[in-house]
Amino acid sequence: MRFPRYLRISIKMGFRPIMLNTNLSTMKLLINTPEELRQLTGTFAASIKFERVATDVLLASEKVVKVIGTAVYDNALSILGKGSSATDDESKLLQHVQLPIATLAVYQYYQANAIGHDADGRKSKIDKANESQAWAWQIDKDDDAAFRKYRESLDRLVRFLDDTANTDWINTAQRKATRELFLNNTDTFNQYFYIEDSASFYMTLTPLIREIQLKRIRPILGDDYQAYLDQFQNATTSNILDGELPYIQSALALHTMALAVKRLTIKVMPEGVVQNYRNYAQDLTSSAVAQQPAIEWYVRYLKRDGDKALDDLRKFRSKSTVVAPMIPKNDPKNKFART
Repeated sequence: MRFPRYLRISIKMGFRPIMLNTNLSTMKLLINTPEELRQLTGTFAASIKFERVATDVLLASEKVVKVIGTAVYDNALSILGKGSSATDDESKLLQHVQLPIATLAVYQYYQANAIGHDADGRKSKIDKANESQAWAWQIDKDDDAAFRKYRESLDRLVRFLDDTANTDWINTAQRKATRELFLNNTDTFNQYFYIEDSASFYMTLTPLIREIQLKRIRPILGDDYQAYLDQFQNATTSNILDGELPYIQSALALHTMALAVKRLTIKVMPEGVVQNYRNYAQDLTSSAVAQQPAIEWYVRYLKRDGDKALDDLRKFRSKSTVVAPMIPKNDPKNKFART
């Protein structure tokens, strides 16, 4: 291979050229024109060249694939290739997969397109005679609305895959992992902590649910742990499991959310999840970083209720009805005091 002259000179001087791959990705896209983006989102201008948003479509596609798995995405690609010969059910699947990709890509594009990028620097491009620069709060509100649309479209996709029992989805590692949990779907989680029916947020929580289940629930259940889990998975009931399951699920949900508030960003959480410490921290908005005292307060609140559920589980298993006094009774005649 013969390198260009300037690279040959660099090699002689002791430098080694770095060979770059100019292809962004070999990944095929489900959206390939600005008109498709306009039809899916309703906000994208079809006059914008697709090459300007292609990278955002690629990144959005990869992010959605992490949730739904490669097999579902590949199936959508095959449906796209069928064109008008696709069945109604196939067209529905394709549209459900395309929508979160489109909404996320447009959201990312407009965030980076607030200013122009030219050879002589970054500039604000507006028609000064007829337009004015949007205020920061207006941009924040628009970003929030765009991201909320992405999250809702992703929730819609996951619910669709569940409702249709899509085989490619059911066999993904992400979906299989939920079968090992006492909180095995969005509806069950919602019973103990409302996450606005967000199926995508539930999938984000599954590693945390598993962590809490192994660290806090398994030690309490002991030898009964696997037997209970098998019964739960097989939808078989027993008086003992029916009695203990609400405490197990309640503790799981509350301690999982306490962990999520500490580890996850506020942006990915449904609106209702952060409402409690929004009320606690004045002027807290979804676009701002949550104040640390508010987060710590909210985590303590969740852990307190979660620990109460764990204590109730222990009492139920031991059939104990004893309630420990909050303040021990001290007798002034004693020369000691209990605390």
